[in-house]
Amino acid sequence: HMMKKLFQRMVEIRAAENLAVLKTLPAPRCHPLTDNRKGQYAVDLMHPKRLILLPICEGEFVEKLITDVVIVEITDYH
Repeated sequence: HMMKKLFQRMVEIRAAENLAVLKTLPAPRCHPLTDNRKGQYAVDLMHPKRLILLPICEGEFVEKLITDVVIVEITDYH
């Protein structure tokens, strides 16, 4: 089940025009993280696991201009 959900999230990430669009999709529930994970974003996999993304940004950080991310890890950071 986890691999199927991971594949689904990868398809959604690739299909999103930018980070701002990805954040509007309800299923992945993409959201910015805080504290020691500031600058990273998480998307839901199978509770409690999250796919952690690091946006690639050159210059000013503007979500609608971010078109690339690096997958950092799959974890339960709670």
